[in-house]
Amino acid sequence: ERSSHIATTINNIGGVYDALGDYEHAAEYYGKACELFYDLYGEHHPNYVTALSNVGFTYYEMGDYKKAEQYLLRSYDRHKTQFLQSLEFMTESQREKYWESIAFEFEFSIPNLAYDCYQKDSRYTGIAYDNQLFYKGALLQSADAVKRSILESGDDRLIGEWKALNDLRKEMVRLHERDPKSATLAEYEQQAEVLEKHITQSSAVYRNNRQLWETKWQDIRGALKQHQTAIEFASVLRKDGDMMYYALLLRADDEHPHLIPLFEESEVAAVLQATTPDEQYDYNQSGWRLFRSIWSKLLPYLHYGDTVYYAATGVLHQIAIETLPFNATESMASMFRMVRLSSTRELAMHHAPSQRSSAALYGGIYYDLELDDLLAQSESYTSLSIASTRAVVDESMRAGVHYLPGTKREVEAISAILRPNHINTRVYTSGAANEESFKALSGRHTNILHVATHGFYWTDSTAREQRYFSQRMAMPGETTMSIDPLTRSGLLFAGANIALRGHSRELPQNVQDGILTSKEISLLDLRDADLVILSACETGKGEITGEGVFGLQRAFKMAGAQTILMSLWPVDDEATQMMTTEFYRHWIERQENKREAFLHAQKAVRARYPQPKYWAAFILLD
Repeated sequence: ERSSHIATTINNIGGVYDALGDYEHAAEYYGKACELFYDLYGEHHPNYVTALSNVGFTYYEMGDYKKAEQYLLRSYDRHKTQFLQSLEFMTESQREKYWESIAFEFEFSIPNLAYDCYQKDSRYTGIAYDNQLFYKGALLQSADAVKRSILESGDDRLIGEWKALNDLRKEMVRLHERDPKSATLAEYEQQAEVLEKHITQSSAVYRNNRQLWETKWQDIRGALKQHQTAIEFASVLRKDGDMMYYALLLRADDEHPHLIPLFEESEVAAVLQATTPDEQYDYNQSGWRLFRSIWSKLLPYLHYGDTVYYAATGVLHQIAIETLPFNATESMASMFRMVRLSSTRELAMHHAPSQRSSAALYGGIYYDLELDDLLAQSESYTSLSIASTRAVVDESMRAGVHYLPGTKREVEAISAILRPNHINTRVYTSGAANEESFKALSGRHTNILHVATHGFYWTDSTAREQRYFSQRMAMPGETTMSIDPLTRSGLLFAGANIALRGHSRELPQNVQDGILTSKEISLLDLRDADLVILSACETGKGEITGEGVFGLQRAFKMAGAQTILMSLWPVDDEATQMMTTEFYRHWIERQENKREAFLHAQKAVRARYPQPKYWAAFILLD
């Protein structure tokens, strides 16, 4: 105990020198602490790994990149190992907290080192690419790996425990909404933690999903064919405080990835803040500026007609970069086959063949329902033990939302395409398109989900202005806590206006309020959903982190969906109807793949509605 105390004290002295900018003394003391921790605990103890990282980053600050590499790469490898080991014994929330404690290594230390050294040593481009493959969506992938390992295990006892845990989580979501200070909620949280630990330890998830975590840039290169390019967009926080974006580009015949500096975030953010969608995708206006920032430096590596697989990051999540102008008449998507991925890691994974034997379509939803009608529609689902929630949206929706007549025509037209092609199709409209019916799809093996409705997303600051959230923030010590972004986005279903107008407490306990949050979606089992189409406004928006976009797209990915079609801004009802029906016509009737069908549909909409605001909002994410 005394030796451990001494090692910690020495490490803290290093931290003092570090804070003072005396890096030589900081490195000296960090190094001594590192040796002591190693002697005490061995090379895998968190204290030793943290000390390694401290020494390495101090040498980086001194500009001694050789010594920085020696320490940072060792700490980096051990942090990865420790995170993977956490899959076997930590709960999801514990993994999230643990990831926060080590994320600096993945989001800052290694990217900065690679960015400063890649021109002198090409090894660093591979290191940077491998880092992107590991950490981009690490928490999402770890949660999905655990879930799939359990539900596909064939172990009835384990699956039963998982479903019991999910029911408990749904009840916790309900209590969070109604009474966040409830003693019952604290009790449920303890029960869920014990149950989840037991389940995780029983699922052998790490052993069953090694390929996911061992993917390297060489695996991506091996999966690429001629005329295909993989791009991991990445960013690094520089010493001047701005975020520098760069591309890690890889082709089948490359000896190593290429690292190509692109732009500083401030210049692209300024364009987005000062312009409308029409201006952002117009060659003669800001679209040209965005093209030069993002694509112009990558063109020497591309050839007309190439397939370009890419994974966005940061501010690029806010832009349909595939539809930026290539020249005065063509977009990038018309010159190249653009494929947006959550991570280029997808290229090395082996997915089951697409299934499209069943579909559930939502549209023509009655947001105004009398309480009795809402109760009557809800009753057929009460036996499913679906937790009821109460949500509130922003001021623009306080008076309620209006009926979307085009969405009924949309789902009827889609149904007329699907049913003759032997796809078992269920259509939910009017009052039947309620929240209960959507939650009941969990575990039902539905391959196509189409939801034509109002979507919502608001920022943390906007949410704090709502009475619903301010009550939760009123507890001591929580005034600066960020509200979970998965509770700040969602979809609206039948009867939602009752809650939107402030009368949610009039609803019976077992009746849903028609406001389905992303948090609730994330708890569903939609592993057989090959395609989810969110035919609603701003469904691609969310809180952007190094982990990706926390909103509807993350929620559906957590639920198990493979491909999502969504929008980045409010879209015209008629244009959306045309976009989605054309997509199904090409995908189902003409047997094109999803990507080809999407491009043909977008081209058709553009021909009728030339302005980008009508067609450029849509993105397709695998």
